[in-house]
Amino acid sequence: MLRPILGTAFALTVLASLSVACDDSDSGTATPIADGGSMSDAGGDAGAHVLSFKPSLVADALEAAWRAGDLDGVTDYTIDGTCGANPVASLRNGEGSICGATGTAKFLYITQPGGVTAPTGRLPYTIDAPTGNAPPMLVVAVAKNIRVTSQVVARGGAALVLVALDTLTIDGTIDVGGSTDSNEIGAGSTARADATSTKAPGVGGGVNAARDVLRSASGGSFCGVGGQSLATGSNSAPAPYGTPELVPLVAGSDGGRGVGKGGLAGGAVALIAGTSVTINGTVTAPGGGADRGDYGAGGTPGLGGGSGGAILLEAPTVTITGAVAANGGGGSDPGTLAGARGTNGRTKTTAAGVGGPGSGGTDIDGANGGTTTIGATSLNGGGGGGAGRIRVNAATRNVTGEVSPALTTTCGTAGALAAW
Repeated sequence: MLRPILGTAFALTVLASLSVACDDSDSGTATPIADGGSMSDAGGDAGAHVLSFKPSLVADALEAAWRAGDLDGVTDYTIDGTCGANPVASLRNGEGSICGATGTAKFLYITQPGGVTAPTGRLPYTIDAPTGNAPPMLVVAVAKNIRVTSQVVARGGAALVLVALDTLTIDGTIDVGGSTDSNEIGAGSTARADATSTKAPGVGGGVNAARDVLRSASGGSFCGVGGQSLATGSNSAPAPYGTPELVPLVAGSDGGRGVGKGGLAGGAVALIAGTSVTINGTVTAPGGGADRGDYGAGGTPGLGGGSGGAILLEAPTVTITGAVAANGGGGSDPGTLAGARGTNGRTKTTAAGVGGPGSGGTDIDGANGGTTTIGATSLNGGGGGGAGRIRVNAATRNVTGEVSPALTTTCGTAGALAAW
């Protein structure tokens, strides 16, 4: 069975700057609310709202769907299975469902202002990955209570948003990073560049401006800055971008390439709940470790690690006993065909030879690559990827687990919930 890629939609205009589509393939009885009516009955009350606070990302689309009765059939939704032989649950490409899930969720497909727009018509579709500075499409799964007990992998052109009307609990893993081995981009990441590009994909994509096979590439930037080569005329990484609030929700950037591919960017995910978000497992948007180039026996320069991605958590109470990480990937080691690849940013990275490690913890910038000599040739390691962004909007925050980048840095921030 395929490991699916995130994506798809059909659209109607809610606001001039926002388009949203509802997947009407789900069915079920209306979910009761406190006064005994259906959710659509409650939606007729101008003073009532779908959630007690105004979500920072999807408020208008979510409210419109609720008032129209489109959320009446949602139930508890548990992601606890696998996709055939794959030991993960994944969002199916264009089918409006998550493989390995039980229960009923409603899928909304939302275009962020200035972002990738949804095609019209019927499912299935494939959403294009964003290009340039455009923010990605949001695929939003809405249910009553959501629980993840398995591993969920989300890749492709759209960012993932889970909305629980009551509670959202992660006991398993959500991973929105890309895969260098299968060349699948992380959820909502920019499409990969061709082999002739001097700048990697993403606003903060790493650079190898001269396309010099003897000069290593810089790491990708997002909130933290990617590391660079220590060679003369080194390839500096682009400046940070995006907003601490993660509005719009955008992904990280790839590491610079050379003779081989830089690390993939971390993708983007938002977890929103009416009562509480609890993370006992892991939520990760890792930058990928850089590939090793193949430059024959004479050696290969190091390539840049991808930056971490974006994670938004939003609920009246947010509890983290597990791990939430958007670390940069490691730059690769220069060397012969056996040169070391950079390490993936799912945990704080360590150096791959003299490749620069990616960000982690309170170290938000990727490290510069070091230098080594192969024969008569001096070669440099690739720069590590910079940190992504983590945002926690809550009235009460209980954090005893690991958050990286740390909430004491400019890349890990906290905010209040907005009122309607």
